[in-house]
Amino acid sequence: MNYRIFLNGYRFSTYDDCIKLLIYSAEQSDYIVDIEGFEKTTPYSPAKNYILLKGSSKEIYSDIIIDFDNLLINANYDKAITISPSTLETSPLPDAVHYWMSIGAVFKIISDLSPAYVTGYLLEKNMKKELEAFNLSLSRLPFAVQIAVNELMTDIE
Repeated sequence: MNYRIFLNGYRFSTYDDCIKLLIYSAEQSDYIVDIEGFEKTTPYSPAKNYILLKGSSKEIYSDIIIDFDNLLINANYDKAITISPSTLETSPLPDAVHYWMSIGAVFKIISDLSPAYVTGYLLEKNMKKELEAFNLSLSRLPFAVQIAVNELMTDIE
């Protein structure tokens, strides 16, 4: 399967950690990875990246939007799976634990990716709350996200 992933968020340190672990996990799962960044228009602009994960020779892509901080309020993307605090039924938290919930949801959706690298990183850094949030999303996705995943996968077939 091939994926186009658009990410945005304000908590730059956690954002960078999440992207690096996602990319590393994808590379270890034999995806061809291409990443592009968007220029920040002001120092207060969110970080934005676009990641292509190519796992097959087909030119069909599934779109995933990871909106770490609910920045795309009322955005309607019919052909994309949107992962945000609101779709994960939580709120943006000051300590950015919700970023790990979002990344966990991506690993749940893209079942080829191994969560071992993220789990190992969080254990090594003794980040217990973050690990719990990551594992929560790995174990279950909210109903609205499950429906979006099912619809997208049906469209691809």
